[in-house]
Amino acid sequence: MNKNNNTDRYQIYTGFKKENSLDAKLQVGAAFKDQSANHYALTLMMFPGTKYYLVKNFNEAGRYTIYSKMIFDPIRPSKLKFLNPVGYGHLDSSFQSYLELKFPLLRCNLFMSLYPDSLNQKAA
Repeated sequence: MNKNNNTDRYQIYTGFKKENSLDAKLQVGAAFKDQSANHYALTLMMFPGTKYYLVKNFNEAGRYTIYSKMIFDPIRPSKLKFLNPVGYGHLDSSFQSYLELKFPLLRCNLFMSLYPDSLNQKAA
């Protein structure tokens, strides 16, 4: 995924859910999404140089899977395959500004902003 003018960046934080907001938030990474792509590329500061891929689950509203590997299908080059699930994400209707990401191995919850940086900066 190339970081160009057609790519949006979303901040990823740790913190604590408190009612409808995120308390004690600390930025720990970012997610990038090309406007033409169906997935996000995640980068976490604690694992520099490693990408993860956030993909919306088929037929499951508000549910996502995080994969550690993406490959191009040799039979259909325009088709991507995602392998090695390492976590999941879900939208909580009471927590409307963030997508909650969970990595069971790390026993941590992360929160991805649903609004790209440019929109976050305009609101500040």
